[in-house]
Amino acid sequence: MNEVVIAYITDDNYVMPTIVSITSAIMNKNESSIYKIFVIGVSINNENKKIIEEFISKNINDKIYLNILHFNQHYNFDDSHPYVTSAAIFKFDIANILSDYDKVLYIDCDTIILKDLTELFKIDLNDNYAAGVIDYFPMEILKHNKNIGVENYFNSGVMLLNTKLLRENKVKEILLDYKNKNYDLFMEQDTLNYIFNNKVRFISVKYNCIINLWEDYNHEVLYNFYDYDIFKEEIVVMHLAGPKPFSKDMPYINYFYDFYYYYQYTDYFKNNPLWLINRISEQKVKYLENNINERLNILKTEVNKKYYENWIKFFGIYNNKEYIFIYIFFIKFTIKINEKNINKIAWWIPFKKIRNKFRGKFLI
Repeated sequence: MNEVVIAYITDDNYVMPTIVSITSAIMNKNESSIYKIFVIGVSINNENKKIIEEFISKNINDKIYLNILHFNQHYNFDDSHPYVTSAAIFKFDIANILSDYDKVLYIDCDTIILKDLTELFKIDLNDNYAAGVIDYFPMEILKHNKNIGVENYFNSGVMLLNTKLLRENKVKEILLDYKNKNYDLFMEQDTLNYIFNNKVRFISVKYNCIINLWEDYNHEVLYNFYDYDIFKEEIVVMHLAGPKPFSKDMPYINYFYDFYYYYQYTDYFKNNPLWLINRISEQKVKYLENNINERLNILKTEVNKKYYENWIKFFGIYNNKEYIFIYIFFIKFTIKINEKNINKIAWWIPFKKIRNKFRGKFLI
């Protein structure tokens, strides 16, 4: 029997992405697999309790067991991290909360599950406290592992936990004691790395692929670090550990698509499809604005470097006090700056915010 015991932790800020993540896990599980999914809800309000309970009632069957366990927030730690809330401290307590199980797969709620989880759950832990994936950013960019005194540093967003051993060794108390006495740059993650040090089995990045790394850093460097090519191999768990598609004022990023794909299968989308349409539109506009500004800054730098008037221009918009010069594939169009001409050009700009910005620049 391929039984997989899974734990999520959420508070009111992350109920929606938790449901999206569980939806992706259910949609991509093998027919023969049995998932027991526990949601540890921390100080959830009544509205979100109802949403989770309705989700559970619609998805439970003989191969999928779902349950929410409610707790009030009783850990008093700083909650100022941009992507992590203090609810994450409940990771210390999973072994005791799910005391009937000797092994539990913990998954952060900002994840998309793209493959069946049975292979991951069957990894042998031996006498290790956990299995996890080494974290490139704290290790290679920040060298943060040296700050806390560990050789390797894992990401706590996906952990296969040896809950039997954690209970036997009373590790929860050790974790809380360390956390109370030390500052965590990454909420609970430093504490887990320090206390679990030398008792972690490191596993393939496909089980916790922090996808924004592949947007921000050189692919060859990442390939050499992980000895894994995500473009040739299949990701099992995609982790949106950086910018979130559900956060406000966030420009569109390619990997947001995977989140939105599974969002469409939830009641959030069925009850309010316009939210998704508006969110993607807003993010696309934000992306275009950022991209245009970035390209303009690059262009200004290049203009200063080159031959100024003699530089051959391929594509772009330039101006002096009297004229706008538009270049399209080396063809130059010269337009007199006046209200009539500016409004004609602005009419072709599809986004209101950019259109108004264009008018504001030339119609002073």
